[in-house]
Amino acid sequence: MPKTPKSEEPRTVVLPVATDQELAQVSARVDELDARVDVIEQGKPDSGGEGGGLPPGGTAGQVVTKVDATDFNATWATPTGGGEPGPAGPQGEPGPMGPPGPQGEQGEPGPMGPPGPAGSGSGTPFRGAVMFDDYFQGADTNAKITAMNAWAKAHNGQRMPYVVFDNRQYDHSVPIELWSGLTCIANGGMPAREYQRHCVLNYVGASGSGQFKWTGQQSNQSYPSDGSPRDITFSGFEFRAHTDKDFIPATTDLNGKTLWYC
Repeated sequence: MPKTPKSEEPRTVVLPVATDQELAQVSARVDELDARVDVIEQGKPDSGGEGGGLPPGGTAGQVVTKVDATDFNATWATPTGGGEPGPAGPQGEPGPMGPPGPQGEQGEPGPMGPPGPAGSGSGTPFRGAVMFDDYFQGADTNAKITAMNAWAKAHNGQRMPYVVFDNRQYDHSVPIELWSGLTCIANGGMPAREYQRHCVLNYVGASGSGQFKWTGQQSNQSYPSDGSPRDITFSGFEFRAHTDKDFIPATTDLNGKTLWYC
């Protein structure tokens, strides 16, 4: 038959009693653990725990930034660009002057100036010259010839400058008045035989009229006293007109008068 186990006698266990110092150490350790739990839950900086003290969330490229001045109140944010540009710096000193540029093309010659004063020598002074196109005012050749006629009349019988025409064709219907002392020359001195290659005075006036006009009188002239023009020169021109026009107008009013030294 089975044996009846013997009943064990009760034993008394004596537990050690903790001292006040030991209890204080345990309490401090519990507080430390509680603080670390708070750190992990709130995302505060800490070297232990999951997340390493960083706030939860965030995406690649974001950074931790403060929300406000409260300690540990941080969140994830996408970094933005820099601030506004600063003011411009002071202007630097001017650099050295560069080398001179290439010389430009030569400009058009200016208009001829007025005749110079007579020389002081004993010989005959040079009379000077004026350019027909520049000196006489007018919108066209007829207007310029009208101005030249008035100018020649004012200088009639005196030593007047030469009038120089360009090497081109001048179409005119106003006759050239024959005032004593008038001298006109074609610029360039090309021989008259070169047809249409030098200065051409092309008269296009009315039928029966003449390219030149008698004035019927001369002032500042003592001889000849009948009003005949004298000392008139045209050099280097080609005179052209239709057959129904005259070079010098045909008239009976000047019978017996003469072109003197023209």
